Amino acid sequence: MGYAYGLGAALLYGTTATIGKYTLITTDAFTVAALGYFIGSVVFIPAKRVGPLEKGVLKLVFLAGIFGSVIAPLLYFTGLSMTAATNAALLSNGEAIFTSIIAVMIFKESMSKYQVAAAATVLFGVALVSSVPGESIGSLLSASSFRGNLLIICATFAWGIDNNISRVATKVLDPTILTKYKNMIGASCLLVASLLAGSFHIPTEAALPGIVGIGVMGVGLSTAFLMHSLKKLGAVRAVMLFSTSSIFGLAFAHIFLAEAITAVQVVGMVLMVAGLYIMNILSVNLKNV
Repeated sequence: MGYAYGLGAALLYGTTATIGKYTLITTDAFTVAALGYFIGSVVFIPAKRVGPLEKGVLKLVFLAGIFGSVIAPLLYFTGLSMTAATNAALLSNGEAIFTSIIAVMIFKESMSKYQVAAAATVLFGVALVSSVPGESIGSLLSASSFRGNLLIICATFAWGIDNNISRVATKVLDPTILTKYKNMIGASCLLVASLLAGSFHIPTEAALPGIVGIGVMGVGLSTAFLMHSLKKLGAVRAVMLFSTSSIFGLAFAHIFLAEAITAVQVVGMVLMVAGLYIMNILSVNLKNV
């Protein structure tokens, strides 16, 4: 079930890029983010917890919500407005890197040498899948987009912290309830921030289905599935599975937006699948030999 949740989260999150391209034609990114988190919290209103949260658990929920649903989205969408979408796609892979580093170095999550090699393979594959023909790595360092790129890197670091805190929180709190609280924190703060900044706009009728889709699938269900995967597999393996969202995103863009898939991206997909196989199956078999 941990694998199923991880792949389900990736599949649902992979739809958001395609949906977002249609939605952002008539609506700004900040409004989409604020309403997306609001809808993502409304989805889980029926989910109830029996009894109050303990002080320690409440602290974990608050920290996860602030880092993952407030700081990270604010940094990401601010950075996205200063840089190219292609740069953002590549730099977003930092979430898996930071999650793994924090999990191993701070939360002492163990990894065998085979799993370390597999994780590196997956991350390299993700970079290839996220690559865009004609774009050079030098564009990441260009003066015009450097600040935006730096903000996106900081956002992925915040998401890495969130993933590890959430992993700890799911030991004592149902992942669905955790998602509900995190999204409520994100919705409240993002809506207030966007209103204070004067960047919130009433979405057009044409944009509403896209915003609902992003809120339900990309923010709500995807996050809940990821939380369940974190609980069952640990931070490193769960986030590596979640990184396959780039494959699903590429597939949806090809099917619905007629975007081409290059040979380099196909190689990236193969490397990701091979890396995930080594990490989740082969390394376990070798350990038992």
